[in-house]
Amino acid sequence: MRQVLLTAISACLQFIEDIIDADINVAFKTEVVDITLITNGYSIKIKNPDLSFSRITTRIIINCAGLFANDISSMAGLSEEKSLSEFWKGSYFWISNKKAKSIKSLIYPLPNKNLDGLGIHTTKGIDGRVKLGPDAEYIGEFLKLDYSIDDNKKELFFNSCKKYLPCNI
Repeated sequence: MRQVLLTAISACLQFIEDIIDADINVAFKTEVVDITLITNGYSIKIKNPDLSFSRITTRIIINCAGLFANDISSMAGLSEEKSLSEFWKGSYFWISNKKAKSIKSLIYPLPNKNLDGLGIHTTKGIDGRVKLGPDAEYIGEFLKLDYSIDDNKKELFFNSCKKYLPCNI
């Protein structure tokens, strides 16, 4: 079996190349400030890196605004509950023990009974380090940027992974 390691950066660079090859325009480093429904599509007002404003028109909007997708949906008039994202947070902990070297691949447990995630699993980084996670913590519909990790979760992570990790980790 051949293993391939794909980084997020290399995937994004390939996506950009494919988009440009398909003659699609991308407005980098801009901020959408208004969306107006027009005949045959949308008029989008954007703030440029130099703080000037421009308008572009499109037949289709692909909302890939990540954490700010709800803002874009609302500007486009899609504020129905089914159109809004709900936010979840996943925490990770690194395995610092030298025993982590014995883990050669990803290990996925059975999913949680309530299906709120894949379950805490192992992920091996490019540098060979192994991390456990993510868990699935429901944040809600309103974005609250808090990247802190609750150290009290360490025991939960350990107990959830000791079933399938090598002894003495």
